[in-house]
Amino acid sequence: MTQPDFEAYAKAAAAALSFPIAPAHLPGIVATLQVAAGAAALIGRVPLTLEDEPAPIFRASP
Repeated sequence: MTQPDFEAYAKAAAAALSFPIAPAHLPGIVATLQVAAGAAALIGRVPLTLEDEPAPIFRASP
């Protein structure tokens, strides 16, 4: 699998949302997308069985 072009994705997503990205912020956005993709890949490798249940919804106490 090839590595996604996170910079192109960030620019395209920002353009689609009419959301300006300062050039100085782009490296941080790209780094965050890389970390998120790595975490998603790690989680995606965990096999699930029919007995697996979703976690309950967390609600903070007042």
